[in-house]
Amino acid sequence: MSKQTRRPDIDGLRAVAILSVMAFHFNPRWLPGGFAGVDIFFVISAYLITSIIHAGMLDGSFSYQAFYVRRIKRIFPASILVFGVTAFLASQLNGLLLSDAKYVLLFLFNSHTSNYFTQNSQTNFFLHYWSLSIEEQFYFIWPPLLGLALWGGAHLFGPNTCRRWLRALPLAIAVTGFVLGEIWVHDPASSGTAYFYSMPRFGELAIGAFAALLPRSPSLGRLAGNLLSAAGALAIALAFVFLDEKVYPGVQALLPCVGAALILYCWNPAGGVALVNRVLGSRPLVLIGLISYSLYLWHWPVLSIMRFWRGQNALPASWMASALGLIFLLSIATYHFVEQPFIRSKPGFKVVFPAFVSTTLAGVALILMMTGVDAYNIAPVLGRTFTNVTIDGQNTHLTSGWIDPCFDKSFHGKSKDVVDRTCAIGAARSPSILLVGDSHGAAIGAFMDQLGKREGFALTSYEVGACQIAEWGLAARAPDVVRTPERIRNCQDMLAFIKANHEKYQAIFVVNAFNLFAGDYNVFSHAPEAAPSVRVDILSEIAKTTPIYFFYDSPVIDRSIQYSPFFAWLHLPTGGYPVKDGDRGNPLIARAVASIPGAHWIDLGDSYHALTKDHFVYKGYPVYVDSNHLNGYGARSLADIFIQGDDACFFCRVLTAQSSR
Repeated sequence: MSKQTRRPDIDGLRAVAILSVMAFHFNPRWLPGGFAGVDIFFVISAYLITSIIHAGMLDGSFSYQAFYVRRIKRIFPASILVFGVTAFLASQLNGLLLSDAKYVLLFLFNSHTSNYFTQNSQTNFFLHYWSLSIEEQFYFIWPPLLGLALWGGAHLFGPNTCRRWLRALPLAIAVTGFVLGEIWVHDPASSGTAYFYSMPRFGELAIGAFAALLPRSPSLGRLAGNLLSAAGALAIALAFVFLDEKVYPGVQALLPCVGAALILYCWNPAGGVALVNRVLGSRPLVLIGLISYSLYLWHWPVLSIMRFWRGQNALPASWMASALGLIFLLSIATYHFVEQPFIRSKPGFKVVFPAFVSTTLAGVALILMMTGVDAYNIAPVLGRTFTNVTIDGQNTHLTSGWIDPCFDKSFHGKSKDVVDRTCAIGAARSPSILLVGDSHGAAIGAFMDQLGKREGFALTSYEVGACQIAEWGLAARAPDVVRTPERIRNCQDMLAFIKANHEKYQAIFVVNAFNLFAGDYNVFSHAPEAAPSVRVDILSEIAKTTPIYFFYDSPVIDRSIQYSPFFAWLHLPTGGYPVKDGDRGNPLIARAVASIPGAHWIDLGDSYHALTKDHFVYKGYPVYVDSNHLNGYGARSLADIFIQGDDACFFCRVLTAQSSR
């Protein structure tokens, strides 16, 4: 395969690209359009690869096997190293990330991720792999497509004409990609995820390929070269300052892509190297450019894990300085001890390709062993005692430790006696209290059960996911994945049961996800929103004969906490942080309850504070199973706090609250 002399200005342009990306990821205000550095990487990559492939195909030295061996050696070793480290840390800190991690190894991660610019994305340790996925997708199809175009064109038009028409291929891909990108970024149905779509990025790669196929004009003098490369540098500078991520990529991406292509095209040692290219070829920039791939691989997980650990996207200066030092240290080591040794290694296709395939399959298998496969009802094998994941991102152990005999079950047409027998918790006696709500009611079941057994009270525990008693129906804010026809029916059945049987109970306890569904702040969209209506009319009618007790809801936090054997061994605490404005449901429901005769608000705030004051870790173990549900340990610990804090009968105290109204 044809080899080309290494151009220092390309390494310098790589340095500009990675430094802009890093600046944006450290703090977007430093360089608002710094994310365009990825687009520059795409153009550089396609320019170099197309130059090599085209030259090799013309002189007959090109080999598909040799090309893919070089590609594997260049990309895979460093990538799999960083992936392995990141996957291990994810398994210890946030196993929910693992459900999509296998797609990194299959080069499909860009199709299985979320909005690049949302807050949650900042703590997705794998997010940066989206660009590598797109790049490798392009190179699966580009060499064969280019070879087919050369072969077909030579037979149809002759060799000389074919070379001129060959440029139409990347041009057509570029036009198609940018047109589709512009459509998708303005379509509400796709604007949130269009950033990761492959086809618009193929258009960017095609610009680099087009520049590589343009003939080099011997008449391109120093003045023309300086003007064109300066125009390219100006375009990139404008992109870094003025690009708007809300409608990106689209036509806006032409600015950094065309700018990079102009700089790449204007390399002309015979006519005098342009000033911009000479600056880019300076030693400091070249040195950074040489390690740019490792910098790209390491910088994101380092920053993302730090942000996850602190619970804040904004890192203090000391943390950023530490992050920068660690990123460069890891990148330099990876470049010298991983990248270069593998690039220079001798093994060919018969060794490299099987090693690549077997390593990939082993990695996918390992991830699946940690996540399970819901589609085939396969549970996790590794880390199942602490890694709370399944293939769809739901916690495997969501209900582990809960005392919830009737959560999400159907009791359509069943009598009170059947429901009481099936759903009883607490003391071994006939239930006198009806506990209803959603999954938060199920999550607090161990609390109710433990105190009920201690104090001689029995409850009928009947809950349906996302079924809100205050709204008297399925939560208006419930995500589509929750709003299944079965759950809607079960919710209506539970509400009908309450209406038909409430007079037969001494009291009704309501435990709902008020902070998720009832406040004037939507924690799903991270924005203020009018609170759903409370059905005061229905609640007032029930409360005329049966007192209703609404319980304080657990705060929403910024992560799915899990126990980490590794960090526990290091004696490093892990935990979570409350979401800003993620506790506004409690006061709103409390105010509504205050207006209903016979309804009461039970404030568990002090007890929850004692339980969660150490970042939602109590005596070394997490008390949540995800971002908003108590786990079994948390519910039992909450009961222990009550028992230790007050010897008075909890149920007696609650049930006499009506006398104080």
